[in-house]
Formats: sequence, structure tokens, C-alpha cells
Amino acid sequence: MEITKINDYIFKISNQKRQTNETDVSFEWFILRMDYSSAETDGLIYFDFLVRNQTFLKVHLPHYPNEAYENLSWSVNRMKRLSSAHNYFVLVKSEQTPSYIEKVNQSEPVFEFLKDKLTIGVCGGFTGGKTEFDLMEVGYALDEKFQSHGIVSNTLKFIIEKAFKEVSSLNLIKLVCNDYNVKSAAVGKRLGFTFNEEESEKASKEDNVALHCFTMTREEATKLFQL
Repeated sequence: MEITKINDYIFKISNQKRQTNETDVSFEWFILRMDYSSAETDGLIYFDFLVRNQTFLKVHLPHYPNEAYENLSWSVNRMKRLSSAHNYFVLVKSEQTPSYIEKVNQSEPVFEFLKDKLTIGVCGGFTGGKTEFDLMEVGYALDEKFQSHGIVSNTLKFIIEKAFKEVSSLNLIKLVCNDYNVKSAAVGKRLGFTFNEEESEKASKEDNVALHCFTMTREEATKLFQL
């Protein structure tokens, strides 16, 4: 994985994947921090992603109401809650200009960047816990057509490393997914997360749905990553 910093809010990630014919194929994508632009612009980006992928997402995000795919205001309000230094949009270059761009204020610093990009997912985490920032829960959603390129694994790896480096009080990261979501569980295991039965039972009771919880401590991350 190769990471290129565009600025403090935008990064380009390149990943080489070995094909069955033993040739290396490079794939690149961009991640854009959600707090770089206004909640209104972030809402437009997110709403566009939801509408284009609603058939797939309704299966994997059953807790999202129908309003999420019908009303822009729902996405704007959600972006106001999600905006942070650890939440990112995932984008790829596109020959087509996104339909929402005409609604974006041209004075926004992200305007030119968005003109030739397609949003294919979201990835990141929320900080909280007993102290203000000792716990972070990570999650993601990715366009079905762009899976199996290492996008989620490599983006999460970048976010986890960055979070542990920048937030000294962060001690634990959790990844929670539905118990049937084999792909999400595989991502967690691939990154070095450990299945936590106690946290799984707790999360399942709180949300009244069967969930699996995987955890990674700072000590474990230090051994896995370059912290």
C-alpha cells in the first residue's frame, strides 16, 4: 500500500493486487475527510452514494430508514453528527461529473476535487468512551462493484494507525458487524482484531439484533502497525 498526502484532508491510496496469472494490478482511490467542507456539501456527497447503492445498502444497513434514500435533509443531518477527523468518504476518479456538483458552493475548498470523482463508500470511526477519547468504533459501507480491491482493509488500516498516533488517550478500537456479515468479520480478522464474546453479547442486547464485536487494544496495534 502506498499513501500520498494531497493535503491534511485528502489522501490517495494505491494498492497492488496479485492476479491469478501472477501479474500485479494497481488500483487507486482517494479518501476525503468529512469535516473538510460544510455539512450541506457532505450531505450531497453522502446522499448521492446512498441513492446509487440503495438496493445493496438496504440489505446491509437494515437500520437505515427509507427516508435515508429519499430525503437529502436526512444525509445533511447525519453528516453533522459524523463530521470528524476520523471519518472519510472513499472516492475514485470518474469521467463523469457527479450530478450533485451544481449544488455545491464553488467557494468550498473541495469543489474542484469533487468534479471528477465518484463516491464509492464511507469509512471511519467515532471516538468516545469513559473518557472523552479512549474508545473508537469503526465502520464502513462500500459500493458492491468496488469490493475485493483491498479498499476497506487498507483504508481502515490507515485510519486506525492515524487515530492511535494522533489521539494519545485512545486505548481501544471496536469493529461491530451483523453476525451474518462474513466479509466484515474477515476484514477485522485480516487487520488483527480479536473476536470479543463479552462485547458481542453486550452490543447484541443493546441493539436487539445479533452482532459480532471485534476489538484491538493500543498494545496490540503497536505490535501490528508502525505507531
